[in-house]
Amino acid sequence: MTNKYILKSKHKTITTLTLGTNKNQHIITKKDRFLDNGCGIHLLKELTMKVQYPGDSLRLEEADIKEIERFGYITHNKHEFLCHGTGLARVYSITHLDETFHVMGYKSQEDVDNKTGCPLGSHGYYENALTQKEENENNYLLVKIFDSELDVIDY
Repeated sequence: MTNKYILKSKHKTITTLTLGTNKNQHIITKKDRFLDNGCGIHLLKELTMKVQYPGDSLRLEEADIKEIERFGYITHNKHEFLCHGTGLARVYSITHLDETFHVMGYKSQEDVDNKTGCPLGSHGYYENALTQKEENENNYLLVKIFDSELDVIDY
């Protein structure tokens, strides 16, 4: 049974997962999240379904997990699941293999307002961009990380 409440994102597709006994296709973008609670991995949609039919499932099976393992991922440090339970829950996003993270430094509030920063570097891995951001935070008023689509990244 196709679920008409599966909404399409404006962001580009990284991969597609076919989930549940209804075999509904879920297009996965950079805004979708995955929750690993120690018992299984669940898809947390950017645009949640208003209605879930019997047979809809957002729990990933082994084949789905192998599919997303082809891509890099970013672990989210700030998320609501840290406040509950044992703290073992991990939330992460997948990133396309071609993703690039750009680090920009802003010397003044005027630079921030005018969006005229100093490029500090570009990295294929978020962790490297985050390290560069942290190394430069004392030298600039503000340091930001952007993805390939120039959206600000703050996980």
